[in-house]
Amino acid sequence: MPLELNSGEGFQTAVARSVSALNAEVIAQTRAETKKLVDSAESGGFRISPEGVEPLKQALARMQERLDSLAYTTIFALKQEPKLGSHAYGKTVANHSLKGAVEDPGSASMVIEKLRNILEDAGKALDLAVANYLEHEHGIAQTLKRRNI
Repeated sequence: MPLELNSGEGFQTAVARSVSALNAEVIAQTRAETKKLVDSAESGGFRISPEGVEPLKQALARMQERLDSLAYTTIFALKQEPKLGSHAYGKTVANHSLKGAVEDPGSASMVIEKLRNILEDAGKALDLAVANYLEHEHGIAQTLKRRNI
């Protein structure tokens, strides 16, 4: 989804407006659910075949590529100090704007980092689920071998 500037709106304001649409609560819920998936895979409660996981891994890779592209363009732009003049007030407002755009918990860079962590956790869960699948298949093969089937 492309970023659209409203009339008279600066880039940083537009990005802040867009990022605020990504509710921090939703991101926290998504992270919690992804952690549950990792926990389930770690405990052996979730498994998937290597063939079944491939489309999911590809989707995660595409999401990561899009996030990296967004991070590169957005964070680069947000790290540029706004040009509000060399007077004390202009510098104060520029520093405040820069901090809010890059360092604050709800800033674009922090949201992107949280999304990156979610994708990493999802990838970890899928890797563990494949390992669980292969381990389960190996166990079945060993049982059948012992029974000479």
